[in-house]
Amino acid sequence: MTRLCKLCKQYGSDKDGLHNYTPLYHALLAKRKITRMLEIGIGTKACMVPAVGRNYQPGASLRMWRDYFPDAEIWGWDIDRDVLVNDGRIHTHWCDQSDISSLEAAADASGKMFDLIVDDGSHILDHQVLSANFLYNRLTPGGLYMVEDMANIAAANHLVSLLRYPATVYVTNPIRQDVLVVLER
Repeated sequence: MTRLCKLCKQYGSDKDGLHNYTPLYHALLAKRKITRMLEIGIGTKACMVPAVGRNYQPGASLRMWRDYFPDAEIWGWDIDRDVLVNDGRIHTHWCDQSDISSLEAAADASGKMFDLIVDDGSHILDHQVLSANFLYNRLTPGGLYMVEDMANIAAANHLVSLLRYPATVYVTNPIRQDVLVVLER
């Protein structure tokens, strides 16, 4: 079990046991210098309690990332203002990922470039395409953009076909067909 897997369990995120993303994330990120990261989708209790249990607290994965990248500034964007939290190196901002002007405003408010962007937002294909195509240019050279929770391999391949940039599809849980799409700048 990786350090990231342990942090995932500690904070109650669904990125490990349910989707099995953390072993792949650890393999892709362990040797990278991450100083600024963004996660789209902070997680509401209504969405997350059925998946991870009643003790879920919004921002679980933001706290996981904060501890995994001890020198990084962690940003989270969400459409639900009730889950926004600012705590030390964790900063959040309201954003509707279906609206380019909202993405632009959130990106401007967050400033600078990101070494890592994780899209765990609406899980709607059009939103994922819009966000990835817009935010790709906010990645530092060598940065990674990851799209979580694709419905299946076919959906992931369809997403890749709509992106303006090359991407790789990873299957993290073949039984559940959990798929992760990764773009590298």
